[in-house]
Amino acid sequence: MFRTLAVVAAFALVAGAAQAQEEVFDAPAGAAPQASGQPEWQVLSRSQRMAYLFDPSTIQMRNGVTEVQMARAPLAPASDEPAWTLETYEFRCSASEYRTTRITEFGPDGSPGAPPETLDEAFEAVAANGLSGFLKAVACDGERANPPYYPTLQAWIAGGRK
Repeated sequence: MFRTLAVVAAFALVAGAAQAQEEVFDAPAGAAPQASGQPEWQVLSRSQRMAYLFDPSTIQMRNGVTEVQMARAPLAPASDEPAWTLETYEFRCSASEYRTTRITEFGPDGSPGAPPETLDEAFEAVAANGLSGFLKAVACDGERANPPYYPTLQAWIAGGRK
């Protein structure tokens, strides 16, 4: 009887360790901390014409891939272009690879324009000093931009697109 209990206890210990390993392997080293769930749009980068914002609450992990949403918003949009586009990116953090999976255009009132475009692109190398590198630092390494933060993209626009 003692031998049976010892075998059952050893099996439970090994099964628990295997389950813990599965959980660890699903999260890449240096993975971003859990998002708060509250939208918090932050300016990631700017050019003379465009601002790039991200929301840490959109960071999710699925099957070893980290997903995050980024908005591209013109600083002075022309009348014929969207107020912003919302893009979904996937990262293989440890391999330093990314791809874009979805793009949706939005009008000034926040309503979607054309139907979202779903992409089936192959993963490609992250450009360390490019936009994909900055976004990888957010999605995979937990980096954040300096305040101010905005609850919505419309709030950022109303705040003067700064």
